[in-house]
Amino acid sequence: MGDATEAIYAELPLGRYIRLLYLAPGTGRDAITAHLSTFPLISAPPYDALSYVWGHSGDVEQIEVNNSTVPITKNLRAALARVRYADKPHVVWADAICINQRNIRERGHHVGFMGAIYSQAKRVLVCLGPDEDGGARDVAELVAENHQLVSKYKSVEEMPILLTDDPILNDVRWTAVATLARCVWWTRTWVIQEVGLAKDPWVLYGDYEFSYRKLMTMAMWVDRCAGHLLLRAGVEFNSIHIEWVDWSPEWEKNNWTHERSFLDLMNQGSWLGCADHRDHVFAMLGHPFAQLDGESETLVKADYSKDFHEVYLELALQLLKEKKGHRLLSAVEHNENTINDDFPSWVPYWTVQETMTNFGIYTGFPYGASTGIDICALDILGGNCLQIKGVILGAITSSFKFTTSDMAEPGKKTDEESVDASEGVFGEIWRQIQENKSASAYQSNYLTAFCFTLIAGCSGYDSAEANLHQHQENFAAYVNYRLGSTPVELSADSQGRVRSGDREKFWLDMRIVCRARSFAFTENGYYVLGPAVMEPEDLCCVIFGARVPFILRRTETEGKFKLVGEAYIHGVMHGEAKVMMGRVCYI
Repeated sequence: MGDATEAIYAELPLGRYIRLLYLAPGTGRDAITAHLSTFPLISAPPYDALSYVWGHSGDVEQIEVNNSTVPITKNLRAALARVRYADKPHVVWADAICINQRNIRERGHHVGFMGAIYSQAKRVLVCLGPDEDGGARDVAELVAENHQLVSKYKSVEEMPILLTDDPILNDVRWTAVATLARCVWWTRTWVIQEVGLAKDPWVLYGDYEFSYRKLMTMAMWVDRCAGHLLLRAGVEFNSIHIEWVDWSPEWEKNNWTHERSFLDLMNQGSWLGCADHRDHVFAMLGHPFAQLDGESETLVKADYSKDFHEVYLELALQLLKEKKGHRLLSAVEHNENTINDDFPSWVPYWTVQETMTNFGIYTGFPYGASTGIDICALDILGGNCLQIKGVILGAITSSFKFTTSDMAEPGKKTDEESVDASEGVFGEIWRQIQENKSASAYQSNYLTAFCFTLIAGCSGYDSAEANLHQHQENFAAYVNYRLGSTPVELSADSQGRVRSGDREKFWLDMRIVCRARSFAFTENGYYVLGPAVMEPEDLCCVIFGARVPFILRRTETEGKFKLVGEAYIHGVMHGEAKVMMGRVCYI
């Protein structure tokens, strides 16, 4: 903030002290005038905390604070103008101005109790910005209508999945929700904590206001019951906003049936962006899951003097101590750069997240690759080398990375049309399957293995086997669309299912697991859905204690490997490896 910094910031006392901004009344483009006052957090007067996108540091406007002219970003100026009252002062807390951003020590200190600042606020105001397309009213109406609909059920999970011809899916107002979901705010790492710890978060969108948690309930309903809205209107929310809407232990207990931990939060949060790589971890430390049992300390301490590699390794070592520590390995995702660097390959890079879901982290997925096998401890050697025990299933012989064309939305063509089979790699995968079906590990069931591998054995959050008949119909319709005709390899019965199958539904299931992944074949005939950087001669492995298989890469040291990432390998997802001999490996 330049020379004005010394004029508006006095040194804060030791402990949990904060500055609050008293906004003078005003409307429209009136100049913004305010003053800062310091309080102990525990006895601070009622205030609202702002959640907003900082914006570009070079794009600034002037406001008056403590009788000094202070430059702030245009985004913050717009947020302050939106929340100020016309007839009385408004007490707010906004990080960019209430924390002296030029004081590194003060910044680090505030990160340690940032969660308390947001949880103590009377309200957290989510400032999404102006309603440039005029759809804010439509969003507010849909939030209210959906709240009435959901209130008729005990939970969203009990609500029926909409059929493709349901009129709700054709409501033109959903395009306004898609526009809202594309606001930059949804991509920020810090906002998850800001609304998750809030008592009462509200969204300010243009001139309209509505409950953030009711909006997220609607988003959950779209995700679980109205997935076709992605194709019809482009409605899509990041799962972390849906599944971590409230960080209170009471909400976790009452709204989530599967066991979760800090790892789940970190894994879903890696989609989000932040300028400082360390903040992928530090921004989540306000969650109760980050607390060490029986202690006031967190799993790691927010310390900006540490390199982000050091922070990531420190967190990984803590997460390995969990009861189901093997799940950490499923969070590992590499790109062409990280797989070749010297950092331990088993430590998740929270800056790398291209896939839409991880097979082995969410405990609700129906996988059990190590079922029937005694869990082997994960031992750390030399500070960063991980000793594992597992079964090598075989080597990759060929691998095909799915392309943008492979993920193309099927709804963009008519029922009589198909995509160009030469686009993407789907056609090549299909040809290899046909040419090598005699060598397949699945024999006559190779088509079932193929369609299950394309969706990692799941439809939505459930096993595809639970509704196998419908899944096969959807697969037949999708293959017909992709290849331009119903292949003769499909049975006569399956060919008849093309017309009754839902190719959109198959694409939705496939898209979730195939994005940023590769399809591969092994030397012994298995089909693999694995990391995008997977390549021939990589090894498939079931690590004892892990719920899913993994891909390993040899190094120059005998018996030592790099962890490339997790995989779905049809035929070894339910304990089949228990009859195979294990070996000790190092990664």
